Amino acid sequence: MAQRDDSTYFEKRIAQEHRRAESSSNPAVARVHRNMVAEYENRIRGMSTGRNDRG
Repeated sequence: MAQRDDSTYFEKRIAQEHRRAESSSNPAVARVHRNMVAEYENRIRGMSTGRNDRG
């Protein structure tokens, strides 16, 4: 159950970070938001393979 909750959280954060990247007028800020998207996607991918890539 916790894994599903984590996945739902990460999916919400991915959507938020995509929106923030798209709406940012500063390329450096947009890049940070895209990096966050990649990190959250990696977390989800790690969950599906049973890996935990946290720090």
